[in-house]
Amino acid sequence: MFRWRKLMLLASVMVLLTGFILDFTLTKASMFEQFGEQFVNAQKTDSFSEAKRGVKATAQRQIEIARADLKEVSLASSRDPITVKRAAGSAIQLQYTVTSYSSNAESANRQLDAVVVEEQVSDGRLTLAARSGGKPIDPDDIAMEYVLLVPDGIKLRVEAKGGPLRIQGVRADVEAISEHDMMDLIDITGTLTVKTSFGSVYMAGVSGSVSLDNRSSDATMEDIKGPLTLTGSAGHNQVSRVSGKLSVNAKNGSLRVQDCTGAVEVTGAGVDMQLEQIKNTMQIHSQSGDVRLMLAESEGYRVAAAVRGGFIQANLNGVPVVREDDWSRFNGDIGKGTWSTMIDATGASVTIHTK
Repeated sequence: MFRWRKLMLLASVMVLLTGFILDFTLTKASMFEQFGEQFVNAQKTDSFSEAKRGVKATAQRQIEIARADLKEVSLASSRDPITVKRAAGSAIQLQYTVTSYSSNAESANRQLDAVVVEEQVSDGRLTLAARSGGKPIDPDDIAMEYVLLVPDGIKLRVEAKGGPLRIQGVRADVEAISEHDMMDLIDITGTLTVKTSFGSVYMAGVSGSVSLDNRSSDATMEDIKGPLTLTGSAGHNQVSRVSGKLSVNAKNGSLRVQDCTGAVEVTGAGVDMQLEQIKNTMQIHSQSGDVRLMLAESEGYRVAAAVRGGFIQANLNGVPVVREDDWSRFNGDIGKGTWSTMIDATGASVTIHTK
């Protein structure tokens, strides 16, 4: 009797196991079938999109605005490249190329004809905006490319989202905003205000006050004749040859400064920084960001460094690093001690090299 029950129990287990395996096999086959359908549907969608954009029509256009009461011009785009240059005369000019994509020539030309750049003037500010049938253009169907010529003294505001931006040779105050793409700012005379996020910025040959707010972008700034103010978070910044005061207040990321003749004041949280060839005073405040200094005896520096919860490395004519409780301190002159260099850090390492 016991043997019979044992055989019945074993048979029941085998039936349950066979059912589980069969159910898993069917479920797995269904999963692969669904994935295959999604893959085929994606291919169909791509083929449909290509067919929808298979025909294109292109036109080059230009508008010119000559108004003495204009003080500012504004242009914004999504995905489209913008180039701004200095105008030869006193009129604002916008040269733009329109490309329309559709499934047939008639539709592509109809879309092309519907695109206009509207001009709106308010309180001396000219706003240029591309529209199609009175609505904002759809970047999936219409591609724009702008070249804006700006006379001297006309303030410029440009916003580029997902498209490259280049401003060169302008003699006016500039506000430039860029998201998710690259931006070049070259040979500008005037106050420059810049915002960048998730992109790349190159700035060179600017004469005037500069302000940069860097959010998760790579930025290179060089040959700035004027003060530079740098803010932001998670940005990687390289600064060289700035003649005015450099003021930095940033979180996370990195900072490299070299060959500057203006005073330097840096406040960083989680920012690893390196400074060298600074021919002026330095004040550095760092929290959880390492600091490296390369200081030349020929320039001369008077260094006062204090670190809490970290350490100082320095090898200067036998001047020791003093350690007391949670603090490390270093005070010493490099060369003639011309420039005051003050470092205050928490949870960081400070390394001082001399040459």
